[in-house]
Amino acid sequence: KKRPWCWQPAWAGSCRRWLKAIEFGAKSAQCLLMSERSYISAASARRITLVSVSGLSDAQAAGWALVLSQSQMPGCKAVLCSPVRPADLPDSVEHVAIGPLDYQGYSWFMLFMLWRVVHTEFALVVQDDGWVLDGRLWRDEWLQYDYLGAPDNIAHVSAPDGD
Repeated sequence: KKRPWCWQPAWAGSCRRWLKAIEFGAKSAQCLLMSERSYISAASARRITLVSVSGLSDAQAAGWALVLSQSQMPGCKAVLCSPVRPADLPDSVEHVAIGPLDYQGYSWFMLFMLWRVVHTEFALVVQDDGWVLDGRLWRDEWLQYDYLGAPDNIAHVSAPDGD
């Protein structure tokens, strides 16, 4: 099967500064939470954990990304892994305390430790610069794939037989 993939806009990094200015539950931020129904089924939502990993002590923006994503994908569990729980993190987002991570530590955590905090069949990784914008675009058929994300052909390693 040809894999669908998602796109992360080049301007996403500028959202980090914008998100820092938003407090959890701020009335001005309510306009960001779409009121229209998501297309994710309740059965599919129970199979997905929205997860964000931050090695920084200030993970408030990552927490907000989870809140936004959870509003777009109701019924999905949300987990934030960070050294310190953000003070305004809502109860709907579980916090798992981890040690500080640098760039390489983050990669190792994602490859070898993520399975310890995700207790559902699927994980959807969101970050402070990339989150679910419109849950109406979700398709339950995507759960037929092992991976949804950026093309992975850059990291392709050929087997000795040429595959």
